[in-house]
Amino acid sequence: MGTSTLFTNALLIDGTGRAAVRGASVLVEGQTITRVSTGPLEVPPGIESIDLKGRALLPGLMDAHVHVVITGDIAALLSGGGFPPAVTHSIQIKQALEKTLAAGFTTVRDAGGANQEIRDAVEQGYINGPRLLLSCAMLSQTGGHGDFVPSHGDGEYGLPSWGVGTPAAICDGVPDVIKATRQQLKNGADWIKVMAGGGVMSPRGSLEAVQFTPDELRAIVDVAKSAGKEVMAHCHSAAAIRHAALAGVRTIEHGTFITQELIELMAEKKCALMPTLTLMNAFDPAEGGATLPETQKRKMVEIVARADKCLRLAMANRDKIQIGSATDAFGGAMQGKNGHELVCKTKMGLSPMEAIVSATKVNAEIFGLADKLGTIAEGKWADMIVVDGNPLEDVQLFAQPDKVVLIMKEGRIVKDLLRSA
Repeated sequence: MGTSTLFTNALLIDGTGRAAVRGASVLVEGQTITRVSTGPLEVPPGIESIDLKGRALLPGLMDAHVHVVITGDIAALLSGGGFPPAVTHSIQIKQALEKTLAAGFTTVRDAGGANQEIRDAVEQGYINGPRLLLSCAMLSQTGGHGDFVPSHGDGEYGLPSWGVGTPAAICDGVPDVIKATRQQLKNGADWIKVMAGGGVMSPRGSLEAVQFTPDELRAIVDVAKSAGKEVMAHCHSAAAIRHAALAGVRTIEHGTFITQELIELMAEKKCALMPTLTLMNAFDPAEGGATLPETQKRKMVEIVARADKCLRLAMANRDKIQIGSATDAFGGAMQGKNGHELVCKTKMGLSPMEAIVSATKVNAEIFGLADKLGTIAEGKWADMIVVDGNPLEDVQLFAQPDKVVLIMKEGRIVKDLLRSA
């Protein structure tokens, strides 16, 4: 339970998309926002008041696609280096989560690898990290994107172990995928993550590959929905996106080669898009991005070459489909840089306000948490951040964690540079 706090003199950007309000006040009691005012509020007795002096007050940001257990250098992992010893790996995961929270992200959806033990460590206070929504083990067909077990001819390639994280669940056929889905639900998954198409980091298979049969995908979706959960599907190719949308998945991860026809289909199926622009920027070989083995480098070059036109098309159709905010942050070079995604979105046609809404209100709706999170409103959980400046005028502030000077998570201040300076 947090203490009671009154924020005054804020530039309120409430996450709804409404115009920012100067001189606003927000009262937090316990873990809940109890008053939101466009002007001053009287300070109740015994409640601490924090004068923000015109700084921006926003809802806690959300990243809908991270991999907190994939730490260190990805090229070394893919080349057979493997994960570090358990103690070292655990400390790296702790650092990744703490960097993510310090960047202003109070909720993240892990897209494979994190498990209940890691979430427990956050909830019990051993890690000062964001709220974790889990998918536990990614579901992959044999030889699919996610099957990192070495095969004959792979040499030293492969990730037979994920350290203290959870490796992909390799499953084939309807009975097998049903069992694998149920196992993730038993393990504490909030979402089921399925590799529905080829990917960059896998050793085999093209980006155009479609993975899992329609019957397998529908079975995964049916089992998830029967437990009140949804499915997120990794897809780059148009064929994979169509395949997953028709099966009833809730979100398409990456969606790199999306078309107008698929946008219409996704709108009909109420399927949201999670473009991961930060990943492409971080790994773009032409821009000196992270070093990759040659096979993965060739695929990343193709991704970058084709993505701009397709994802700009998606952004132009944001009135038809939900576009959330997701980075695919993994590896030491990306973790804690989640705010770059909002900057990338503005370069693709969104306004700073639209980028903020995608990372707050829209993500909360997709997560099924809109009644608790995503906007600054009376009765919601007090997840809020203070930014030193006006991000509507300078969206680059989100890419600078030191500009996020105060963070409150469920009414508890978990970062405070404002008063410690």
